[in-house]
Amino acid sequence: MGEWNWYNLIYEIEELLKAQSFVEEHTLIRKKKFNPKQLIRLFLIIILVSVLMNALRVGPFINLLVYFTNWSLISTLLTCWLGYVIAGSRNLHIDNAINMHVLHHLFYTLSLFMNPVVFFMYWGVIHNEHMKEIRVKNEGNETLIEMKIWHAYIVHIVPIICNLVQMFINNSVLIRRHYMFLIYFSLLYLINNFVQVKLRGNDPVYWFLTWEDHQSFLICIFVIAVFVSLFLITALLDEWIT
Repeated sequence: MGEWNWYNLIYEIEELLKAQSFVEEHTLIRKKKFNPKQLIRLFLIIILVSVLMNALRVGPFINLLVYFTNWSLISTLLTCWLGYVIAGSRNLHIDNAINMHVLHHLFYTLSLFMNPVVFFMYWGVIHNEHMKEIRVKNEGNETLIEMKIWHAYIVHIVPIICNLVQMFINNSVLIRRHYMFLIYFSLLYLINNFVQVKLRGNDPVYWFLTWEDHQSFLICIFVIAVFVSLFLITALLDEWIT
């Protein structure tokens, strides 16, 4: 019986080997050839760090923990950074850096799940109310209103574009059975949201999640069902294309 590690809760090494590989990029290093994917990753990292810094500029640090949008942004950034580090050193193959390889695929999976949630929920349900909220809460401070509105646009567009770029440059595929992990992950965020609203007495993070009646719970079930189904479809397409 092999040694147990934390990642055994989510991954089997055999399936990770099939789902992700940096062998081609490490081969380029050994041959001393230019890897254009690294330049793309570096560009994405710079963009995503800029968006993250802007988030801290227009709001308090706690917002990074409160908003699902920021969870998605951070996950996308970590995917880029880990990919850049792993692909940049031929010594960081899976035998020598199993934790980094696992984390890369984990954040890759999370970002591909979260970004569609953020994009479609924000632009389809939240945007108009969010614009009104910004103007009401910052009335009289036009500079801050403009900064927050600008940030609202970039933080709900840029990460998903970066995520799509990563889909094309990474030799990674999704693992279908991770849908259960994503359900647990979604519940973790919802618990965080519930604590912020009901236990700490803050205003609802999202106007439709007030936690005052059963409607909030039904909305959560519906959203999780829709986007976990989307993940499964994406995973199937990923396997088929690959």
